[in-house]
Amino acid sequence: MTDTKESKQERDARKEAARATRQMGWAVFLVTGAILLVFAGVWLTNRPENTEDIGDVATISATDHTKGATTTPKAVLIEYSDFQCPACAAYEPLVNELASTYGPQGLTVVYRHYPLPQHNKALLMAKASEAASGQGKFWEMHDLIFAEQADWSKISVAEVEKTITAYAKKLDLDLTKFNTALNSKVVANKIQADVASAKTAKVVGTPTFFLNGQEVVARTSEDFARLIEQSLATTTANAKL
Repeated sequence: MTDTKESKQERDARKEAARATRQMGWAVFLVTGAILLVFAGVWLTNRPENTEDIGDVATISATDHTKGATTTPKAVLIEYSDFQCPACAAYEPLVNELASTYGPQGLTVVYRHYPLPQHNKALLMAKASEAASGQGKFWEMHDLIFAEQADWSKISVAEVEKTITAYAKKLDLDLTKFNTALNSKVVANKIQADVASAKTAKVVGTPTFFLNGQEVVARTSEDFARLIEQSLATTTANAKL
């Protein structure tokens, strides 16, 4: 009886230790995410603002990746982003929230690539997202890449290539088509076009946002919400004139 009782106590102790470890892991994850978002907000707030209208760059093209309002948008939020950029990953939940909240009211969110040269895996991940786009799963690959950024950003390029294949399998993509697209001119040209538009818009880092052709230097979800609501209200008012 004593042995059985002690064994149960040991099992209970192990379960409690495992539970505490999981809770600590989630706490570290949430704190780290909050810290990244704060630093990203500080960077966005303190950098020089580009006050020039970016003209044609603000126009949604047939190759752009969009979510939110799909027809006749009242406001367009363009994000230039880098898959290996920690600040970009930190802002993704906010961008998703904006698309979900304001998409029904007329906001279209556009994602464009701007892989930075100091991030040696960003271009490869951009190619992976575009290769997935060829099978109608850009956003699924986009979300998966950002969700796993903390893991793949620490490994070698060779290991990242294997990880990309694993992601394609997870999304049930045709691997032959995916691998062919990965290094195709179509994919390369799409990314190069995004980078060219970023340079035209004088983007200097990521993430960089433009709302209706004007750069947005906002730090919090409240800042973005205020600007978007003002834009939507102005568009609606002008439409009634």
